Amino acid sequence: MYYVKVQTNHTMQERPETLLTRADYVEDIKIRWQIHQYEWNKLCEDLNKAYEYLLPFFKKYRDYAVTAYQKEFGTN
Repeated sequence: MYYVKVQTNHTMQERPETLLTRADYVEDIKIRWQIHQYEWNKLCEDLNKAYEYLLPFFKKYRDYAVTAYQKEFGTN
């Protein structure tokens, strides 16, 4: 079995320079929120379409199950 020893010699002597300002972060958050809202709305649209597509099948299966149960057990 082989072992690899990883050495890290990362000692910071001073604080690194900031590349982005607070305003940049705020603007980035706003843009990401808009993207999130867009994607969320598209997901809701897709789920509604799937629901509308599948609803007739579920109703058909429900009706079949109720009819079969009533036929088997003679309840109304």
